[in-house]
Amino acid sequence: MKYVIVLLLIWSPTLFAEGKVVLFVEGMTCPMCAGKIESKLKEHKEISNVDIDINAEKIEVSIKEGLSLERKDIETKIVEAGFKIKENTK
Repeated sequence: MKYVIVLLLIWSPTLFAEGKVVLFVEGMTCPMCAGKIESKLKEHKEISNVDIDINAEKIEVSIKEGLSLERKDIETKIVEAGFKIKENTK
C-alpha cells in the first residue's frame, strides 16, 4: 500500500508544475503589486518567466524546460508577497 501512495504523489498533476501554471490572485491592483509578486516568484531558479494581467488578477508562471516545481511553492511565494490565491484556481 505504501508504494501506491508514493506513486500517486509523484504523478499527481496538482502537486508538481511543469511548463506553465496559471493562478488567480486576490488584491493585485497595480503595477507595484505585480512587481512585488514577480520578484518573489523569480526567487525560484526553476521559473523562467512570469506574465501578470493585473485587470484579470491572473498570473502565468513558466517553468524552465526539464525542471519542475511544486505548485504549493509557487503559491507560498505569492502569499509571502502579501496576496491570496483565489480558491477556484487550486
